[in-house]
Amino acid sequence: MDDTFTYGKRNTSGSATLLYKTDDTATTDLMNRILNDGEAVDNLTLILYKGQSQGTIEGEVLISSQSESIAPGENTSVSINFVISGKPSAQY
Repeated sequence: MDDTFTYGKRNTSGSATLLYKTDDTATTDLMNRILNDGEAVDNLTLILYKGQSQGTIEGEVLISSQSESIAPGENTSVSINFVISGKPSAQY
């Protein structure tokens, strides 16, 4: 089936790379949700850093794909692609 678009209808998607810190409970919980349950929608806040300032994008997110990278002696990183369900909120 092909997508059709209507003016005013929003589609928000993106990608991010997450660094895995085994000593941080919030990070461990997020990684377990990403790697073990790809069917649940989660509320996620992305923090965007630019120089001395930061902004946020927040919304209900469905992870559409992930790729894990592990190297001995380094942090584990997980690259994700996601879609936001509904209208995201943002603050810059």
